[in-house]
Amino acid sequence: MQVAILADTHFGCRSDSEVFLNQHRKFFEQVFFQELSKRDIRTVIHLGDLFDKSRSINTKVLHETNSFFFSKLKHLDMYVIPGNHDSYFRDSLSVTTVSEVLGNFDNVYVYDSPEVEKIGNTSFAFVPWGINEFPEADVLCAHLELIGFEMYNGVKNLDKGLSSIDFAKKYKKVLSGHYHHPSSKGNINYIGAPIEITWSDYGGPRGFQILDTESMSLTHIKNPHRMFRKISYDDTDKTLEQILTGKFSILKDICVKVYVKSCSDRYILSQFLKKIEDEGPYSLSVVEGANDIIFEDTIDGDQNTLSSIHEYIDGLESIEVDKEELKGFMSDLYLEAERESVLNQDV
Repeated sequence: MQVAILADTHFGCRSDSEVFLNQHRKFFEQVFFQELSKRDIRTVIHLGDLFDKSRSINTKVLHETNSFFFSKLKHLDMYVIPGNHDSYFRDSLSVTTVSEVLGNFDNVYVYDSPEVEKIGNTSFAFVPWGINEFPEADVLCAHLELIGFEMYNGVKNLDKGLSSIDFAKKYKKVLSGHYHHPSSKGNINYIGAPIEITWSDYGGPRGFQILDTESMSLTHIKNPHRMFRKISYDDTDKTLEQILTGKFSILKDICVKVYVKSCSDRYILSQFLKKIEDEGPYSLSVVEGANDIIFEDTIDGDQNTLSSIHEYIDGLESIEVDKEELKGFMSDLYLEAERESVLNQDV
């Protein structure tokens, strides 16, 4: 039996941005439901953070997500647990966006407390965010903060949360939401977010995964649509015509960063940026003096903020502190600032 596994959709992300909502629409219409139809998959599990805001849902966001997602679930069985973004209260699951929106769907099962369900011949333990009771089952479905796993591409959680040792021994498979970068260690797997939401999500595959309950194998289905791109600018020995050659149309409605490695003619640079702006990107930022950045090519291969911090620390030669400890401290500081930013958006 095959089961589709989703996590961290964050509907209504980036302050209910319609551009990001359109990214969700493209993913579900062009990737997710097409793949389910092709494979005749009739069961979906969502591992938390269905919506982005825990204290309010934008009416337009609810209308749009109903049209491209919820309304398509009528002939499917869906199992959902609340994540940390789904709960109105920080210390209670008595009010969640998941229950309020999906509670009346006959074919959708929402778990505000730990429960075990049999799907086919496999038992699944569903454990929502903030609950530390993990019942016996073949597969654990949860929203966990585990030590040693990648929160973002190349950036691990070094010391916050739970140890993965007990989970590895107790279950045949552990499926978790919360970290947006898909990663695995043994039988423990983070599913990852279906779309890129922030620059910290950039640099790794996005999409969803399919669990084969017989082999316990996971297949990652990639989302080809990208929301973030980086462009390396270098006009050395190039004409204006050569600089303006490229697929600029792919930059429409996405976030773009231009790293200026070398600029010999400010006019050419200005025309290059104007060419991008004319395509209508969601946002455009320019970083000058980027000569020390290594690029894979002119479009792909960006670094997220934490990776850049770690690379900078590795390059420091005359420091007396342990570099790994310093990287851990800076990671904690950055992630705490990001958490506070998310909490402030919910107020």
